Amino acid sequence: MMVIFSVDASCHVRMFQGEVLLPSYMIFCFLAPQVADGLPGIHKAEILGLCDEVDILSRQLSDLCRRGHGDTPQAQEVARYIR
Repeated sequence: MMVIFSVDASCHVRMFQGEVLLPSYMIFCFLAPQVADGLPGIHKAEILGLCDEVDILSRQLSDLCRRGHGDTPQAQEVARYIR
């Protein structure tokens, strides 16, 4: 499915997949590797490490929600950390 970016009048970037507005951390995970490619080694590694961390946490949160545990303290903590 195609990903579409939109910028509103306040310069807020929004990312859509189909009709679904995706969370801002997904924009980070989508764009950060492209930005990192133009950076020196240590900065590139730091950004790619953050992408991996956000990806792992978002999968963990998705799994918790899928199992019906989206309102638990654990899920809330993961969500806070992603933000």
